[in-house]
Amino acid sequence: MSKQYWITSIERVDKIIKLITNDPKKYRLIDISNELNVNKSSIYSILMTLESLNWIVKEKDGTYSLGIILGMLGSQYFSQFNIVDIFNEEVPIIIDEINETVQMSTLNLRDIVYIAKVENNSPIKLATSPGSTLPAHSTAMGKVHLSQYSFNEIEDLYKNIELIKQTPFTVDSIEKLWEQIETIKENGFVWEKQESIEGFVCIAAPIKNDKNEILAAISITMLNDNFKKKKEKAEDLILKVSNNISKSLGYNL
Repeated sequence: MSKQYWITSIERVDKIIKLITNDPKKYRLIDISNELNVNKSSIYSILMTLESLNWIVKEKDGTYSLGIILGMLGSQYFSQFNIVDIFNEEVPIIIDEINETVQMSTLNLRDIVYIAKVENNSPIKLATSPGSTLPAHSTAMGKVHLSQYSFNEIEDLYKNIELIKQTPFTVDSIEKLWEQIETIKENGFVWEKQESIEGFVCIAAPIKNDKNEILAAISITMLNDNFKKKKEKAEDLILKVSNNISKSLGYNL
């Protein structure tokens, strides 16, 4: 977008909302002013307006958290995806069979954005939720999304971008990432083993539309200790459910 039409105040609102989203109940007025390198009076006016509109809430200790309006907008955003309804109809198959957490995501540049989640009944819960993000290169669903690109396109996507290691097991080069992506074309799914969270493994497969485009990715996450005994069942289920959702969207196998 041309800077000719850029509105600085809206950019500041965007930065403030993102700060509060990433760390609710952390930032006070002075903290936000320092983070954005903007004088306190300007930040104060924005915060007062956002608070009046119920976009943010000022806590008793002076920190800020997200307000109800942003929660409502977030719910409306995700409700527009018919794919989420189909996901929720299909996922019980997986939960009933192997009792593991199932999630779905879209891609935003180099990050995946979670848009749906159904948890198992284990006391160990994943921290992810609809709206949260993770680097694509370190997640099974991210690798699925990246499989729509050629090797050269992935090189361009990550040009001058470091593949940050989330754990000691995270892939850290384009060449290694491409090797993983190639397995998706062969098997229809990909495993990610402790690259995103130590102690957990994840399998993911693509969800496609009638144009053979990847609209989303679906995953099953489990403890590494469960991998051997649930591996084959998870592979069968992820293919079955991803294909069912894809067919509902017009994809022909």
